[in-house]
Amino acid sequence: MPNPQEQLTKNFRRYEVECPCCGEIPSEKFLSQLQRLRDRYGAPINPSSVYRCPKYNKKIGGSKNSAHLLCQLVDEALRMAYGALDTGIPQNQKVKRFKLIKAAFGCNFNMVEIADKHLHFAIVPEGHVMANKFYSGFKSK
Repeated sequence: MPNPQEQLTKNFRRYEVECPCCGEIPSEKFLSQLQRLRDRYGAPINPSSVYRCPKYNKKIGGSKNSAHLLCQLVDEALRMAYGALDTGIPQNQKVKRFKLIKAAFGCNFNMVEIADKHLHFAIVPEGHVMANKFYSGFKSK
């Protein structure tokens, strides 16, 4: 059984990025992208969700097009790794949110969702339904 405390990159441990259902982790290339984002941001990111296997994604009601499902997909020809990251930064922490969004755009993330209590970042292939999207996930009041 893998050690949940295993250090996968300089700043990310296994338990932060693995699928809660099966324990699978993102590709090394996507982990490198997450580390690059962390380095550019300059502060802890504290992921709430990274890789999700299809079974777990379905269990929690995730989208069938969820970028979290892509965390093990690598296009060697394009030298691209795909996947997603959710992090819990509430609305009232506007400066932190802005800095992380800016860092994500500088690290080739091509999809951002800004929600009430979290931010969602993804790198998806061109042609994916979520490619080049920037949208709000705020709940209407």
